[in-house]
Amino acid sequence: MDTVPKLFGPIAERYKERPGGYTRVLRIEPLKTDQAPSAILELVDGPKDMRFAMTAATIARCAEEDKDLTDLTLTNIKKVTQFRKDGETALEKMVAMFKSTKLVQK
Repeated sequence: MDTVPKLFGPIAERYKERPGGYTRVLRIEPLKTDQAPSAILELVDGPKDMRFAMTAATIARCAEEDKDLTDLTLTNIKKVTQFRKDGETALEKMVAMFKSTKLVQK
């Protein structure tokens, strides 16, 4: 497997200053064929950070519907911006992208 050396080599170097690790395990529904537990291993603070994108989409939807942010969303904002370099600015850009492209689901 080429993935494991990369995960503990160049990727680990990129996250060496980040406290708390650099991966997140997202549990998903078992595969239908064997019903074995399944998960997605995700790099946090990376370009494809799912929690970051989902938080941005939630903020955009709340703004569009003129609703206040929930405590859970506020907690997620802190989590996704806390260790990311320029995290708040990056989140604002993604929220603006969701608003401008109408990718927010109602």
